[in-house]
Order: sequence, then structure tokens, then C-alpha cells
Amino acid sequence: MYPDYLNPYKTSQIFGLDSFLDQLVVSYEKNKLPKVNLLTGEKGSGKFSLVLHFLNYVFLKSNYDLNNKQILNNLNFNDLLEKNIHQNILIINNEDTSTKINEIRELKKKLLKSSLNSLPRFIILDNVDNFNTNSSNALLKALEEPSI
Repeated sequence: MYPDYLNPYKTSQIFGLDSFLDQLVVSYEKNKLPKVNLLTGEKGSGKFSLVLHFLNYVFLKSNYDLNNKQILNNLNFNDLLEKNIHQNILIINNEDTSTKINEIRELKKKLLKSSLNSLPRFIILDNVDNFNTNSSNALLKALEEPSI
């Protein structure tokens, strides 16, 4: 998917996005993180890396150096994310193909199920601009429903 030097799963430090990470962390710590967050910007600007660092902070605080914005030891956490097998995080990356409406319906079913632990759940939708019209509409409907 990415060459190793550009792979966000392999980066231990972020640059230039410090204030954005700080805003996410403060909102999270104050329990004021919105239900839906939209990050926009040019492709390759580090949005996905920012999200990965935030998730490392949320799930592995003791292994994240917030002052230096650095993952100290990810304990294979990013490997779980890259393989999309973390029980509390689902990543839909439609870089190559458009997301189908059935994928959004399956996502909705997963969201309605309770998690096995008390940790927060995150859904990362990467490259949303590749969603087809039906998928986009289904996603908007799912976000508007109060049960999710």
C-alpha cells in the first residue's frame, strides 16, 4: 500500500501537526470530543498519521510521549491497525476502489453491537471522496441516527 518511508503505520513521530494533536487530546481528556470529526487537507499532509498518533495516545498513553509527539513503543498496536483487526477500531480505506453501500450497511451493523470492553470505539473513513453517491447517503443517514 505505502512504501515504508511513507507508511503512516511505521512513523513514530509527527511533524507540523502538533497543535491539531493537542486539540484532539484536550477534547478527549475533557470528554468533549465530538462524535464525528472531519479532517480535511491535501493528500499526503499527514491527516492519517495524525489520527494514528491520536489513537496511540488514547489506547496506549504510557507509551506515547505527548511532549515530543512520539510513539515510544507501539507494542504491535499499529500492526493491528494496519491489518484492521483491532477490536475497537475499524478503518475503511477506499484508496483504490469506491466504497459500496453494502460496506456502509455492514459498518452500521457493527456499530449497533456492543464492544467487549469499556474502551472507546473509533471508525476511520479514509478517502471519503471516493465513496459513491449511495454510500455517501447511507453514511450520512447512519451518522444522523441517534442510536450510533
